Amino acid sequence: MSQNVVNYEPHTALFVKDHPIEFYFAIAKFVVNCQYPGCFLLTEINENHGDDVKDAFENGGLENVQIFKDLQGKDRIAVAQKPN
Repeated sequence: MSQNVVNYEPHTALFVKDHPIEFYFAIAKFVVNCQYPGCFLLTEINENHGDDVKDAFENGGLENVQIFKDLQGKDRIAVAQKPN
């Protein structure tokens, strides 16, 4: 991870205890349990975990999951929708 990220981002935003995408499981659960039907979720993701995040969101009950690339062609944004 680059120093400019490590030096300026909160430790809890960068490092996890168990699994590299554990926050995305929690985000999916929150959306399914607490948000309005049909709402959309957009979140930045780690470029190395696009497929894992997609799987986590789909397995977590979200639909229409898509991963978008940034200008450098790296997986960067995940979009998903809570079912109606």
